[in-house]
Amino acid sequence: MAIKMLNANDFTCQRMISIHYDGRFTFNWAAIEALELRRNAFNRWVGIGQDDDFAKDLTLNLYVYPGYSDNAFKINWSGNYCYINAKKLFNKLRLEYQDRQVYYSLSILERNENYIHCKLTYHQKERQRYGKD
Repeated sequence: MAIKMLNANDFTCQRMISIHYDGRFTFNWAAIEALELRRNAFNRWVGIGQDDDFAKDLTLNLYVYPGYSDNAFKINWSGNYCYINAKKLFNKLRLEYQDRQVYYSLSILERNENYIHCKLTYHQKERQRYGKD
């Protein structure tokens, strides 16, 4: 019997950032690798912006800086997991992250030595609850 080996590169994970129930903005492994967050990991800062069409499609812009930047969020690490404390931001934007599962797919628009600029496309689905409420 012949065995055909599958190429792992054909099954890469989509780069995503999710909003947790408690307001943490968390990066999946594919996003961490694409944004090079592990390099100089404890001095990475992220700027989040919205454009004029935000009310229509809830798209955000993300800028990853290699060091401190004014008006940016510090990336926090807990083991191999990284997140931004952004609960107040999401409340101000009136995103329904506590009632719905909200996540963003990430597309890199520009990369240079000063920052990485990404477009975050909004997605949501019904939040699954397990156990007793």
